[in-house]
Amino acid sequence: MSTKFLDHVSVVTGGSTGIGFSIAQALIAQGAKRVYITGRSARTL
Repeated sequence: MSTKFLDHVSVVTGGSTGIGFSIAQALIAQGAKRVYITGRSARTL
């Protein structure tokens, strides 16, 4: 596991699908402490 984002807190807009979702997953995989995502529809979050 990479620790590039270890203990960082991140916000990803448009994170419920597509590229935003992939970015959120990558941040978690690289050690982000917390990742918050937003999207247009609560249903897809």
